[in-house]
Amino acid sequence: MTTGRAAPEAAADLGSVLVVGGTGMLRDATCAIAKRASALTLIARRPEALATELSATAIALDLTAPEAAEKIAQINGGFDTAVIWQHDDTAALSRPLEDLLRPKGRLIRVMGSMAMDPEVRATRAPDPRPDITRQLVILGWHPDAAAPDGQRWLSHAEINAGVLAALNAPALEALIIGGSGG
Repeated sequence: MTTGRAAPEAAADLGSVLVVGGTGMLRDATCAIAKRASALTLIARRPEALATELSATAIALDLTAPEAAEKIAQINGGFDTAVIWQHDDTAALSRPLEDLLRPKGRLIRVMGSMAMDPEVRATRAPDPRPDITRQLVILGWHPDAAAPDGQRWLSHAEINAGVLAALNAPALEALIIGGSGG
């Protein structure tokens, strides 16, 4: 006997995945991604513990270090999917990180709330690669009357859910989590 509900679809394989900055705030999303990746590589300042837990490859790299671009250029690329969270002071590394994707690869960039402004967004990815699919997850906020300024930043759980929602909706160009309307 059926219940009338369709069985949930199995999550699509993401292929070989690169996650940049996924050991802190994005840790839960990284763990979920690991279950769908044929291979996972983590770039972070200290990725070793999580990489060991997930049977992933760890590349310890501080993106603010002067030699970061040279170290990125030495990484064997060809990734199918990349999830990248980086701060504004490392925007010059956006293209070298994108260059680790194979042609027609898929990039999910996680950006802060100021990226809601298209001009700001352009400065955060100054030289985008034309031959990859790109998605944005823009982190907003929620109204909160109890907060001193009337809003609260997103929780890690909300951010991780947004990244996974983008992964599950490849046709979605941008996903704003929260925002001025909550």
